[in-house]
Amino acid sequence: MRQRLLIAALAASFAASFAHADEVLNHFLPPDNAVKESLLNSPEIQRARAQKQANASHAQAIDAGNAEFSFHTLRQRRLVPSTSERFAESSFGIERPIRLWGKRDLDQKLAIETASLADIEYADAIHEASRTLLKHWFAWVRAQAQFANAQTSLEIAQHNARLANTRLKHGEISQLDADLAHAELLRAQAAWQTSQADSLSSRANLQRRYPELSLPAPGLDQVLRQQDMPSELGDTTVLREDFVASNHELMYLRKDAQRLQLQGQRADKDRYSDPTLGVFSTRERDGAEQITGVSVSFAFPGAARSHLAQAALSQALAAQDRVQASERALSAEFEGLLTQYQYKRTAALQLREAAHSQTQAAEKSRTAFSLGEHSMTEMLQSARLANDQRLAADLMHLEVLELRTTIELDLHRIYDFD
Repeated sequence: MRQRLLIAALAASFAASFAHADEVLNHFLPPDNAVKESLLNSPEIQRARAQKQANASHAQAIDAGNAEFSFHTLRQRRLVPSTSERFAESSFGIERPIRLWGKRDLDQKLAIETASLADIEYADAIHEASRTLLKHWFAWVRAQAQFANAQTSLEIAQHNARLANTRLKHGEISQLDADLAHAELLRAQAAWQTSQADSLSSRANLQRRYPELSLPAPGLDQVLRQQDMPSELGDTTVLREDFVASNHELMYLRKDAQRLQLQGQRADKDRYSDPTLGVFSTRERDGAEQITGVSVSFAFPGAARSHLAQAALSQALAAQDRVQASERALSAEFEGLLTQYQYKRTAALQLREAAHSQTQAAEKSRTAFSLGEHSMTEMLQSARLANDQRLAADLMHLEVLELRTTIELDLHRIYDFD
């Protein structure tokens, strides 16, 4: 009873954790219906859909087998030298190989495994397309954050330049200080132009690739700073087990190992040749004699069949080893992703606090400069450092959001269209 309660409590904790993550991510991610429409209409998924149909047809061909009916006919003339008699004769027959030794059942199982592989491959294509979409989406979001930061920096530089010109007219600062403020303004304008170019470029790239997506309105930096960080992950062991159980690549490798095992068994059965059964009819001596019969033929198998069967079984063993190696590699990669999220989430919280403190310090330095208590250099350095801290905090926050999004996508908790 206590164990069931503990499991229920852990499940409720994970559900609450991911519910909170979904609520936070919803402010930054495109809606499900738009993503689904974009993916299904993309050339990549259309190609994957065509490949799935091709693999399904290949599975049907395996089930049907490659045995075919053969028709043969013969026309001849018979000459009897002793009597000089001539006769028109003809014969025809039809024959077909028959799958024996359990080959028919193995071909049916192989067809089922091949069709399953096609389904998994198509699902993996959708999943990977979702990852690519999110990669381009977060590239645009980062460009938006950088542009918003450059806009804030430019506004501060313009304010400082106006303040410096006013104080220069009143003889309160030197020309050197005014030149420093103007140089900072030019630097901020150049940074604004660069970030605007990056923002427009990433926006055009996203819209050309996914025209069905609607981009949110500006003001992302304010939303970013107002939202909480995604929640902690909790017990990573459970997450890792869920990842290993639902990963498409591992599912494909496991299913392919099963298919190769069946293929090895099928190759082993090929050591015994299939009989070819036929019926024939012959008309001899202008129809004076009619012959009908049944034919059976066997091929004598050579050593190559045994070698091919052994090769197929060895490939099946290699596929099983490949599953274990891939499971270890992907599990380690996912665990690394979880570790990055945990530590970078803490770093993002620290950077946010540092940015807040540095922004307050920059505002105090600007006030002190207006009162003649700080130099122009001190004020500009403080403003630049605050701007850099804000940008670093925003980018780290976005990196944490992208990591959490990738984790949830790999666990099939979001955009689960496959």
